[in-house]
Amino acid sequence: MSPAVPVPSRRRILSVRSRIVVWMLLVSAFGLAASGIASYLVQRDSVLTAIDTKLLRAVDDVQDIARGATSGDTPASVPNTALDPDTAIPLTSVEQVLHTAMRQLVPSANESMLGFVDGTPTPTWSALPPFRIDDSPDLVTRLLAEANANGIVLGTARTLTDPTTTTDAPRGPDTAFPATVRYIIIPVQVRGDERAGLFAVAFDVDAELAAVTHSLDTYARVALGALVLVGLVAWLVAGRLLRPIRLLRDAAVGSNSAADLVERIPVTGHDDVSNLAEAINGMFDRLHGSSLSQQRLLDDIGHELKTPITIIRGQLEVLDASRQSEVEATRALAIDELDRMSSLLAGISLLAQSRAPHFVELATLDLADFTAAVGAKASALDPTRLWTVSCSSATTPRSTADAPSFQNSPVTVSIDADRITQAWLQLAANAVRHSTPGGAIALTSLVSTTRPSGFTHAVPHEPGPAGSLGSVRPAEPSTATAGLGPSEPGPDPAARPWPPERWLSLSVRDAGPGIRLQAQPRIFDRFGRVENARGAEGAGLGLSIVAAIAHAHGGTVQLDSAAGSASTFTIVVPAGRPVDPPRVTNPTPDFASTSTSTQGSTP
Repeated sequence: MSPAVPVPSRRRILSVRSRIVVWMLLVSAFGLAASGIASYLVQRDSVLTAIDTKLLRAVDDVQDIARGATSGDTPASVPNTALDPDTAIPLTSVEQVLHTAMRQLVPSANESMLGFVDGTPTPTWSALPPFRIDDSPDLVTRLLAEANANGIVLGTARTLTDPTTTTDAPRGPDTAFPATVRYIIIPVQVRGDERAGLFAVAFDVDAELAAVTHSLDTYARVALGALVLVGLVAWLVAGRLLRPIRLLRDAAVGSNSAADLVERIPVTGHDDVSNLAEAINGMFDRLHGSSLSQQRLLDDIGHELKTPITIIRGQLEVLDASRQSEVEATRALAIDELDRMSSLLAGISLLAQSRAPHFVELATLDLADFTAAVGAKASALDPTRLWTVSCSSATTPRSTADAPSFQNSPVTVSIDADRITQAWLQLAANAVRHSTPGGAIALTSLVSTTRPSGFTHAVPHEPGPAGSLGSVRPAEPSTATAGLGPSEPGPDPAARPWPPERWLSLSVRDAGPGIRLQAQPRIFDRFGRVENARGAEGAGLGLSIVAAIAHAHGGTVQLDSAAGSASTFTIVVPAGRPVDPPRVTNPTPDFASTSTSTQGSTP
């Protein structure tokens, strides 16, 4: 066999812990960014709305100064009686109205005003504005181009060129023209003055939004710090939560031998990770038991094979080839030992196959016919015995003594006939081997709708630490069981309804010396031999095979025995759903339960 080629390990760039932290950071960053952007947009919209409100209020102020404007969407006109609020001088020209408005309307922070007469700026300030509209020729040109003599104009302009100072007004050393301005243009007309006047008010949008932008910048810094904190906390929490998994990994990596499987992972808490650790510990328990079982099996096989090999080798070494009788005797002994080795290997192979999904092939058959056939085969094992074969059900007792009655009222069961025959005959062979010669042996089959007494959850579903097929727990002081309990189906639980509606019990009772209670838990072990009055012949696989076949059917094997009394082995398996019996033309009356006893003949 060629050595296994190691599969190269594929390591991820990021560990699970790192991926958890990254995803938590991404989710947190998305949430912080969404809330920050939403807050910024709400505040920005509020500031822009406030700017428009101030611009529209300027229209009302100019109308009040003009004393004659009708509405905000018509030119401001001044009647002959309009007076300057400060000097009480009549306002008779466009310049007077514009100058008065410039004096009365003091610009707020980030606000600027400018008047035009026939397209010419007429700046007159009561105080130096934060910025001057006429510093940007592009903006002046745009205002004049968009002006409407019949209504106000509200708009937004972006200055793409460097500002150029066009007036001699004093400026601050760090004064710069804003990149975005929000403006309103108000047409001004005075009766008796043919010139066209414009009054423009503009706001530095960037400056108005500076506080909002600053708050967004502050929020971004705080959010970045929060992300760092979230990352640190996530790293610590993920490390704490994943610590059991790291222990699982270390334990799995270090489990290279049976001795390493003794170590267990400490379990704390009651969360999913703790449940996983408990499950892994349970798996290690099973692996440890399986490893010990395999080692025990190999040791037992080596011991069992060593004996016939030693016998054959010893006989061949002392063989005198010149003596024909000695050659024939040695040949017969070698063939017998080789047959024993072949039987041993066949039993081991059967035990290995018993875990396969299709080890059992269920089929519906008549219980009476099946019982009679097995009884005939069993009686051939030792014709000198007194064989008793009987078949009955909980509702319709029947006996193999009356074959026509079997056909008139059949009881069907769903089992693997070959496997069950093998197991039942194995029990019969054990009874022949370990009971008194010429004694009675009884084979009984029974179908019932209630779970048989003593059927307990004592199934060896995993090899025990001693290398056995499984543990056997006494159901009563003199009863032991091996197989599968009703809550643990066999390899193919879908093959039959669960829980079973009917139970089939197949018993073999001998008149032997019995089995000591202390020895019963070992009797179903592989290569298990009980050193008592029953003897210790054979390889010790027979009852293990019986238990494996019962296990594959979803059942169990029961032992009722005690030292000095008879022993009864019972195979208990689900019988499957009943099948409607065929229509009969000449039904016969019900009959009482009988039994057939034979000695030296088939029942």
